[in-house]
Amino acid sequence: MVQDEQVQDLSLLRQEHVGKFVDFLRFEIYKRDGKSVRDESLTIEQLRENGRSVENAKCGISAKPLIGI
Repeated sequence: MVQDEQVQDLSLLRQEHVGKFVDFLRFEIYKRDGKSVRDESLTIEQLRENGRSVENAKCGISAKPLIGI
């Protein structure tokens, strides 16, 4: 929220901010991102770029292990 929506204070957080973040998780992030400690230092823009580099079917959060992808 801080990087993408510039929300610095939780009291300023609005539904539109949360909605944009949910859309990012559902449609823009590469399914493999965020599953490794190496991903902790990636910025939101780097995560978006990774998502743009793969087909849409490989984007979106996933609760299942990604063996074989």
